Amino acid sequence: MPEQTDDGFRLVIFPHEECLVADVAGEVDYRNADRFQERVGAAWRETGDDRVLVIVLRELTFADSSALVVLARLLDQRHDSGRRLILAALPAYLERMMVISGLYEAFEVEPSLEAAMEAVRAA
Repeated sequence: MPEQTDDGFRLVIFPHEECLVADVAGEVDYRNADRFQERVGAAWRETGDDRVLVIVLRELTFADSSALVVLARLLDQRHDSGRRLILAALPAYLERMMVISGLYEAFEVEPSLEAAMEAVRAA
C-alpha cells in the first residue's frame, strides 16, 4: 500500500510478524497530516486483532506541529483500543519537538524497527 504524493509525503503500511508497520518518509505537515492519520488509523483498526502498531520515522525529513497532533491522536486511539504503539527511529529534530511539547514521555520509543520487534517479542 505505498503512497507517494507530490507534496513530499510517502507512507507504506505492511504487516510484519505480530506488528503493523507504518513507514513514513518525506514531510508531514498541515497539507498531509490528516491523510497520514486516516490511513494509519484505518489500517490499524482494520487488523481487528491485538497487532502492535510500529511507526517508523527514520526517513521523515520534516514535521510541523500537525505531525505531533497526528501522533497524539494515534496515541489516543491506542488508549481507546488497549493496543500497543511504538515509535521507531525518531529523527533527532522530532525527538526534540516531542520532548519540548511533553509528548515524548507518553510514547514507547525504540531506536530502530529491529529494536521495536525485539521489544514486541520480549513482551
